[in-house]
Parts: sequence; C-alpha cells; structure tokens
Amino acid sequence: MYAGSILSRGDSMDDQTILKHIGALVAEEHEFLQHEPETGVIAAQHMRVEDIEETLDVLWDLLRRRRVARRAGQDPDDVEPRDLALVEKYLQ
Repeated sequence: MYAGSILSRGDSMDDQTILKHIGALVAEEHEFLQHEPETGVIAAQHMRVEDIEETLDVLWDLLRRRRVARRAGQDPDDVEPRDLALVEKYLQ
C-alpha cells in the first residue's frame, strides 16, 4: 500500500488526517503482531506488516517535514510525500 496509495502527489492532508492514518496503521500492525498467524497466511501477514511499516515511515516523514515547514513560516500543504526509497535511505 505505502503512503502513495493514501496520499497522491498534489493531494493535501492536514496533520490530524495524517495522524489518524498513522494511528490506524499502528493499530493494524499491533493486531497482526499480537495474534499467532494461521498456517498459510504467515507470508501474507509478513508482507502486510512490512507494507504497514513502509507506509508509516513515509507518513511520519511527511508529518515531520510539514511541521518544519510550518515553523519556517512556509505552507505545510506544499510539502509532498517523498518516495519510499528516499525515506528509507534517509532513515538509515
């Protein structure tokens, strides 16, 4: 899914909407991690958890950059989500 499916370039989301998406993804991730997966769904659940983690990375990055823009007197709605590859490289 990654954040691109939640937020397309050119769309805008306010901080509360981003936080709502983050909260929903964290809850979903915790649900996956708390339950022992049934046989045959382990790979699918693992892929979904990875997808959630990637989306969270992009959304947290977007939220941080929006806050920085706001503090710098810029319009946070001008901040667009970065590609996952860039965010992952930045986080490491």
